[in-house]
Amino acid sequence: MLYYQGLNSDVKDELSRDEKPDTLDKLAEKATRIDKRQFQRRQERKREGNPQKIVLKYLYSGNNANQGKKRDLAIYNDGKPGPMDLSTIEA
Repeated sequence: MLYYQGLNSDVKDELSRDEKPDTLDKLAEKATRIDKRQFQRRQERKREGNPQKIVLKYLYSGNNANQGKKRDLAIYNDGKPGPMDLSTIEA
């Protein structure tokens, strides 16, 4: 059927889940209903936002803590780790 061949692949996939309609009118009605439902769902996804995009935006925004850079060496203690100097803290 030429009409069926021209349908969107997603609509064809959905149509294949049920018994194929026996007339062209029924096929067109069912395909239209499926297409409208899929369109509405795509619109919902746009309104909901894409969580993956949000995560990727955060990861590549430069505001995350671990950026793969080494820490700057401490200027105190000749760059070596040591005890904290608490005498500089004011209460």
